Amino acid sequence: MRVLGMVLVILGALALGYQGFVSAERESGHPDGLKQGTMKKGRAEAIPPVVAGIALTSGLILITSALKRTEEVRPKQAPRANQFIPS
Repeated sequence: MRVLGMVLVILGALALGYQGFVSAERESGHPDGLKQGTMKKGRAEAIPPVVAGIALTSGLILITSALKRTEEVRPKQAPRANQFIPS
């Protein structure tokens, strides 16, 4: 769970920083049909800040819950032989 939380935090932070990405496609032909060849067509995809914020906060929640769970599972250490134990 901790790894998934870290991935969500990183992706959420990147999405908040970049706000989107551009995808490029190659098409053969020309829009008017007179020329032959290939052309690049770009399309901008926006990532809503709400989605990035949800990913960021859910990642933080997963990390903190995983840390709390490991604290509960850890056994308490037994006293060492040379430690003073009051009676």
